[in-house]
Amino acid sequence: MRQIKESDHAEPFRTSGRRIVLIGANFNGEIRNIDEWVAE
Repeated sequence: MRQIKESDHAEPFRTSGRRIVLIGANFNGEIRNIDEWVAE
């Protein structure tokens, strides 16, 4: 989540008036699927 906030990918959408949800996902190569995720 820190990396998402620092890169500020949401900046272009801040003036849209819509709710912004940040989602971070960790992909596990062994199981070839999402291992963990968080949303703010």
